[in-house]
Amino acid sequence: MKQTRRWFGAAVILWAWALTGCGTWMHGDHQSVTIFTTPAETNVVVDDLVHMLAPGTVNLSRKADHRATFAKDGYDPATYTIKRTWSWWMVADVLGCAIIFSPFCIMHDIDEGGYYTFDDKIYFTLDRKTSEPVPAIANAATIDPPCDAYPPTKQARCAAIWKELNKEDGAAISQFGLDQLKRREEGKINAQQHLSENMAFIKQSTEKRLARLKERMAKE
Repeated sequence: MKQTRRWFGAAVILWAWALTGCGTWMHGDHQSVTIFTTPAETNVVVDDLVHMLAPGTVNLSRKADHRATFAKDGYDPATYTIKRTWSWWMVADVLGCAIIFSPFCIMHDIDEGGYYTFDDKIYFTLDRKTSEPVPAIANAATIDPPCDAYPPTKQARCAAIWKELNKEDGAAISQFGLDQLKRREEGKINAQQHLSENMAFIKQSTEKRLARLKERMAKE
């Protein structure tokens, strides 16, 4: 009978010892996490090492938290910390510790990551850029006329003709601005292209009006 009890006691201790650290043995020290973003096809970089387009799956070590950065044209860049939480395997560790009375028996899982887990799926929403001003195409119609080049007696007439020219071109300028905004919203051009094309249009439109101004002033 005593021999049976000894064997039973030994079996309990071995079982309890097996429970300690079982989080890492059974649960593993890495976990696959899928990242979803709104909008989709956002560039995601995890720990400055893993690059992917969302939605995508990355294999993460449970030994530490991880940092993900998000970037997409037209949206503010963002950073998100993928944090660990306690795993249910910690219950087995605690039970094993309670039986063999060892305060250090769970250190293996804590060090190796089996004590922790991540959410299997992460959903992240980016904010549209608001700090970046939309290039103002209206500037094409507000450039000061070069009337100082004319005698004082003709400067008032020059300013009046310039105002008439801006009014004549106003509809075309407004339509170009609306078309550009639509292309930007549809993702056909990015912020840099938007600005570059608007500046080119302003330059070309202004040069044409200056040429017409010169022609009309020559007739005055």
